[in-house]
Order: sequence, then C-alpha cells, then structure tokens
Amino acid sequence: CAVKVGVTGATGLVGGQVVAAALAAGHEVLAITRPDPDRRRTQVRVGADTVPAATAALTDPAALRQAMIGCDAVWACADACRLLG
Repeated sequence: CAVKVGVTGATGLVGGQVVAAALAAGHEVLAITRPDPDRRRTQVRVGADTVPAATAALTDPAALRQAMIGCDAVWACADACRLLG
C-alpha cells in the first residue's frame, strides 16, 4: 500500500537514500527542506529524481506541522550524519 512520506533532510546523504528507497517502494515523497530566502522551491532534485518540496525550519513546530499536512509518515533524517557521529 503506497503512502505519502515526508522526509526532513531529503537532499542530504541519509535522507537521499531514504527518498530513493521510498520511491523504489512505490511511495509518494515530500522533501521537507530548510528555509532559504534566496530560493523558494516547490521541487528538489534528489539523486536522479525530482520530488515535491515544502519548507520548514526544524525549530518551528507550526511550520513543520503545516509542511507535513497530507503525509502518512515522516522520516526525520535532517542532520543524521552529525547525530550518528
């Protein structure tokens, strides 16, 4: 059963692998990216794929909730390499 998956850190090392695996499994992916005043993106390139994007700072719970509307699941991969050491 396909689901819509939100991925924080989708353009990073770990998040990119999660995006690729989710797409390969037939899921819809939403990349949740950090705000960038120089770029307003509605899509991002992750590996060979382009996926829809929403913007939210990890420190802004309201923005994260808004970005995740419609997602059935969320993978929190932002800053995963630093956290894993």
